[in-house]
Amino acid sequence: MITVEEILNLHTQGIKTIPMRRVTFGHKRFYTSEPFKAYSGLTGALSHVTYKGNEDSKRVARWRDSMIAHLGSIEKQESLLNSMADFGTIVHEVIVRAWKNGDVDWDDEIKYAEDYFVKSAKKNGIEVSINVVQQQVFEYCKSAASLMQFLFDNVAEIYAIEGMCKSDELTIATPVDIVCKLKDGRTACLNIKTSGQITDHHREQVAMEKWLWNKTYADTQADVTGVIRPKDWSIRKGVPTYELELLKPEVEAEILEDVLHRLRHSLKHCTYLTMPTHYSVFKGKMKLGEMPSITQITIEEYLNNCEI
Repeated sequence: MITVEEILNLHTQGIKTIPMRRVTFGHKRFYTSEPFKAYSGLTGALSHVTYKGNEDSKRVARWRDSMIAHLGSIEKQESLLNSMADFGTIVHEVIVRAWKNGDVDWDDEIKYAEDYFVKSAKKNGIEVSINVVQQQVFEYCKSAASLMQFLFDNVAEIYAIEGMCKSDELTIATPVDIVCKLKDGRTACLNIKTSGQITDHHREQVAMEKWLWNKTYADTQADVTGVIRPKDWSIRKGVPTYELELLKPEVEAEILEDVLHRLRHSLKHCTYLTMPTHYSVFKGKMKLGEMPSITQITIEEYLNNCEI
């Protein structure tokens, strides 16, 4: 199955970011721009050039294998990952509403989240369980509360939420979770993670996100980059908590030098941009008992005919 999404800056009062489309085909994902050009996603490119003996990679592989064993198939594991990605999207959306309104109405958020997670489960082929949905809604509210506290403590202005950036040199594109002006005057390019800890893979990702952002937007350059992670705070204590890690300049420079070397080497000798060049489509009318007419069209022709 192929899905096509338009990726635009969710914060419409911010800067104008480049429009791109995210295409998911089978287990692969890439981005396209106008005029037609295809870009690898950043996480896919980084995975391609990461040494598989890395302990973090082993941990991810073990988790993926255990989920496949638990769920019964790769397809169901992919559905779970898609559902987790949907969780990230709704967390981004609440930032837009909270920043615009200056508050959060939990009654409205709960209704919105319940409907969102039910639709997400159905879309991803996951059986809808009211207990699971309620837990998702509660975890969403806790994450949202942590992010509201982060905004209050740190942010003076928001420029973009899910703003696209790219590199034509590396043929890589990615949306950045949030680009904002901090209260200390610096512009930050931040990735929102809901995982239990911040890893070296996350640091590689945010170093590249800032590099890609600054290559794309000369007028809104990011000074720092890092990870914001909602924490599993105690309800009894009442104050939402979060973890904010901004990369030190020397650490960021070292990470970036290493990652760019690996990406350029991979792109030169093979490629991390793996995508189909043609699709098979059924054409015309067919009577009962007749052989269907199937033809090949280019990826560009297919996407141009997609209604999104």
